[in-house]
This record gives sequence, C-alpha cells and structure tokens, in this order.
Amino acid sequence: LVAGALASTPDGGRIELALRAEEGQAVLRVAHAAGAEDCEAAEDLQLGGVAARALGGEAVAERDGGVCRVVLRLPGVERP
Repeated sequence: LVAGALASTPDGGRIELALRAEEGQAVLRVAHAAGAEDCEAAEDLQLGGVAARALGGEAVAERDGGVCRVVLRLPGVERP
C-alpha cells in the first residue's frame, strides 16, 4: 500500500502514514495526493484487501477531493 502511494502520488505531492493499535487491531492509515487513478480500484489495494481478509482484517479506500485515504486493519496477536 505504501509503495502504491509512492508510485501514484504526483511529483511534489504529500504522503502521510500512521500506524497504531486500535481496539486490539493494528491499523495502518495512508493518505496521499491522488493522481488520476481510482483509489478503490488500485491493484495494490485489491491485493492488500485480499491478504487482509485472509488474515481476518480489511483494507478500505476512499477519495476525498484530491486525497486518497487507505485504511488497513489487521487483527492483533496476543503475546504468550
């Protein structure tokens, strides 16, 4: 998802990343200046979504004006 954001952000664009634990899940948030692509249809998001669902999580994206926002949620793992 981060590589996709880097590849699709126009020159001079901005990328923001945040990683934190929320309600027992690992949550990665990626926001970047959107080019002409459809955020929801990007190949990296499709693959990330399949992988996330296989692990019990999810990946969702939305376009807000000129910004693409992606949220990846993965279940936390309890340490022994």
